[in-house]
Amino acid sequence: MAGSLIDALGLIRKYPMLCVPGIIFAVLCGLVIAAGDLMFGWKFLIVLLVIEPFFAAGFLGMTKNPGDGIAGFFREGRRYYFRVLLPGLIIGFAIALTILLLALPVSLLGPGALGGILTGAFLGVTVPFVFFTWFYDAAAVFEDRRVFDSIRRSIEVVMQNGWKVFRFFIISLLFAGATGFLLLIVWTATLFDRLEPLTAMNATDLQAFTPAQFEAVLGTSGIWMTVIVAVVWIAIVFTVTYAYKSVFFPAVATLQPEVVIGEYDEKGRWYKY
Repeated sequence: MAGSLIDALGLIRKYPMLCVPGIIFAVLCGLVIAAGDLMFGWKFLIVLLVIEPFFAAGFLGMTKNPGDGIAGFFREGRRYYFRVLLPGLIIGFAIALTILLLALPVSLLGPGALGGILTGAFLGVTVPFVFFTWFYDAAAVFEDRRVFDSIRRSIEVVMQNGWKVFRFFIISLLFAGATGFLLLIVWTATLFDRLEPLTAMNATDLQAFTPAQFEAVLGTSGIWMTVIVAVVWIAIVFTVTYAYKSVFFPAVATLQPEVVIGEYDEKGRWYKY
């Protein structure tokens, strides 16, 4: 049976040190959010692009030898950093290029049509790319694959285990959504007095409401409360998602025997094509 979410939670419970990378990663993300705009902006995305491959590689490597503790995290993070970073850049470039090629013919129809098409193209291109290449980092760490080979390996594993991978994504998304919903309830209850005036606004007022005005309503303490909730959510989702991936991928990524094509001649001798 493929590794399950229960197995992932059991792994975290057995080795609590696995929570440390997720906490560090979440705190760094929180500092970026607090230093810039409240909403996730380009600063957040750039920092995430730079540091996330290190934490992903380190966490996955750490699960191979959890007894090594945090030292194993830093060792494996340094070892596999570029093997995780470079495929991610290639996948991102491929997504952007595909969307651009789809958008060029539509741009001739005018800017009005381009906006809606870009949204559909982004979802239609990004979702399949992410679905088939999601395990490239696990292939790089667990099977010591190189840049393009890790992408190919992820596609191969997904194609061989389509339903199991689909279930993996659904469970992961449901867990992230449920965790976010619970934390949102806590956030709303904590800041209810400040958010209550927003409930009196009509749809037009809400549409005209800017992020700067929202930050003013929250105040300094409300912004820090928002950052703390975001940090907790990122830490939980990062740790559980990668723990889930670390038990799921080895369970389904069984190496297939190489198919050798050839034939025997009339004397029983084997000839490989």
